[in-house]
Amino acid sequence: MDVARWGLNQNTLPKHVVSTGGKFIYDDDQETPNTQLATFDYGDAQLVFEVRGIHTGGESSVGLEGGNYVGNLFFGSEGHMALDYTGYQVYLGEKRELAHDFKVPRGAEDNTAPHVRIS
Repeated sequence: MDVARWGLNQNTLPKHVVSTGGKFIYDDDQETPNTQLATFDYGDAQLVFEVRGIHTGGESSVGLEGGNYVGNLFFGSEGHMALDYTGYQVYLGEKRELAHDFKVPRGAEDNTAPHVRIS
């Protein structure tokens, strides 16, 4: 979620937040919802955070990681960008033509640890 906020240049709390979800499909003793949709309204931008703990297809070119699709999609007036741990792709126009494709250098894929490290 930090990457999504950084991409939107949002460093403050949102003006409004709406979230809904629940525990669907699985009949087990887990208490954590497996489906959630939250919208963060910053006024000049909105961030939508979605968790799907059930089998679904991916979005754009966001890759499968540990059994889940994990990444960010940024939508603009000219197209969209898909970003995940392997790199990013920029797609333009209604035909979603690939305009830019960047792959993270091999061995540098997991850069999460420095970001979440407790100092």
